[in-house]
Amino acid sequence: MLDVSLEKSFTFEGKDYEIYRIQDDDMTIVQAFINGQFASGHSCSIHMGARLKFKAQMGYDPLSDLIAFVEEDIRSKTWEKYLDAVKRLRADRAK
Repeated sequence: MLDVSLEKSFTFEGKDYEIYRIQDDDMTIVQAFINGQFASGHSCSIHMGARLKFKAQMGYDPLSDLIAFVEEDIRSKTWEKYLDAVKRLRADRAK
């Protein structure tokens, strides 16, 4: 069964972002959205087995770090930088 929940909302450069946790029996995925669309091509994920090991052995759930990482990805414009680099490589190859 798929479980989807809003984990965090924030505004950056006048745009409203939402970070969702999408979870099934095997995987937890954290993804940012803007206006109901993917905010970037990046997402973070962890297998449930690893997440449960962290909880059991270290008393720590890495979900909060994944949420923080996805937000920082938006704020640092990592996806935009990646797309710019790809465009430059394609332009260089076309020469």
